[in-house]
Amino acid sequence: MSLKTRKADLTEGIFFIAVAAGALILAFRYHTPENFRLSPALFPIVTALVLIGLALVLAFRCVRRERQETATGQHTAAHANTLNVCLVFLLCLLYTAVMDKAGFILATFVYLLAFLLLLGERRAVVVILVPVLTVGMVWLFFSKALSVPLP
Repeated sequence: MSLKTRKADLTEGIFFIAVAAGALILAFRYHTPENFRLSPALFPIVTALVLIGLALVLAFRCVRRERQETATGQHTAAHANTLNVCLVFLLCLLYTAVMDKAGFILATFVYLLAFLLLLGERRAVVVILVPVLTVGMVWLFFSKALSVPLP
């Protein structure tokens, strides 16, 4: 793994830890210590803790690989694409900002379509069917099975 790749992994790990820490701070504003199981902050807290765990794995992975490569003298050709990580993060921010105005169905369809294209998927069948089926199944589950209206 090149020095550039290790720096990218470490930078991305630190970035996601900072984002998760911010989410934890915001989530604890809604936390009620009396009844944690029914707290509206439970899901964001769990999600932020999982994100911190995954970010730590990413950050420490680069340190571990550096030690292994130094010991064996091997270097892998894998490289991290920091631009794609930043674009995915911006796409997620844009998705949450547009959700109220565009509605769940349209915003999620466009989000999934853009996400697939950003990840490099070019097969038209996959690029169309994944967003359509995902939005359809989520709508069917929440609207019909749970009788919960989507935004």
